[in-house]
Amino acid sequence: IGVHPQRDDHGMALWLVSMEVKYTEPSAAPLRVEAEVPREDWQRIRSRYESGQTVLLQLPMTFRSDDGRTVAEGTFNYFLKQGSQLGPASMNAKVNPLFSHKSRASARLIAGVRAAESKSPSPLVRDAWADTLAGPHGRLLADRFMQTLPQLQRMVAARTLDVDRMVAELLPKGLVQVVLVGAGYDMRPFRLLEHAPHVHTFELDLPHMVEDRASLLGRLDDLPAIRRTQVPFDLRLQTVAEALTSGHGFDPSATTLFVVEGVSMYLTPDRFDRLVTGIRDLLNGRGSVLWIDLVSRAVIDGRTGFDSAVGFVESMQRLGEPFLFGLDDPADYFAERGLTVRRHVRSSDYHDSASDPVFEHYGFWHIGSSRSGL
Repeated sequence: IGVHPQRDDHGMALWLVSMEVKYTEPSAAPLRVEAEVPREDWQRIRSRYESGQTVLLQLPMTFRSDDGRTVAEGTFNYFLKQGSQLGPASMNAKVNPLFSHKSRASARLIAGVRAAESKSPSPLVRDAWADTLAGPHGRLLADRFMQTLPQLQRMVAARTLDVDRMVAELLPKGLVQVVLVGAGYDMRPFRLLEHAPHVHTFELDLPHMVEDRASLLGRLDDLPAIRRTQVPFDLRLQTVAEALTSGHGFDPSATTLFVVEGVSMYLTPDRFDRLVTGIRDLLNGRGSVLWIDLVSRAVIDGRTGFDSAVGFVESMQRLGEPFLFGLDDPADYFAERGLTVRRHVRSSDYHDSASDPVFEHYGFWHIGSSRSGL
């Protein structure tokens, strides 16, 4: 992660844990770094790696100048593991630092993009807390990713506004619950629900992200008092229904808005299906809606024909958050699972971007079911 693009969730996580270097002479020449894994260690490393175990590798290195002279020698200690094995095996298991790092980095990135939008001359949305939550790391990531994909800021602003409008639309229609799946650093409950004390927000995210969010929010002054519950949730281990109905006060019969924002593209197809069907089973309250954003399959396969889109996906791969899922026929997909498309909004609908075809590969879907009256 961070070295080579991770094109699926089986890529290698490589972490330089420590190093000790001894310099034998100064040099301003280009250096050739030589390292060799002893042949007798190959099978042990391969066996442990392929079985999903952690590999700790101590690797001697020699630094030579372009004329062959030894400039330095060192020992580098590496951590290796399959990326798919970084996640905790249970809800209470200790979290690998690489696993928590990449999810925090992704959340800070999006907060940084929202902060940039809030500072723009005519923002679609304003998030007074985004800049603080992004921090220097999030602002740096946002700047880099927006250079790679110039449309990113407008896309994130459009999806943020579309969900905001959905909340505003449902409030006078009896909205009682809002469920944020993958809450990250989303401040929507504080921005929109200060004067709606009857609305209960459930913030679902990975256990370490729940703790991280609680810690960050605890440092913010003058947050509005709202009714909210944080729910540890890991899609690999449970469904949304299992997470919400395990003593958190969720009412399956109440009018509920489920928000799955910036999540779908990071899921494998089977986990996406598990997510959607889990929410479908909870769309019981009249007027309940699932809001979800989706990219096209062409984005995943690199077939958009736009260098900016391909570059953005590769940047996410290097961040350790590869794009894995996209749909070209969402209406058919949802219909096969007993769900109905209530509305489809293109990300370009909030901008004068009709001439920019990149936006056609990203949109927002409002989904209902027969049980919810939609």
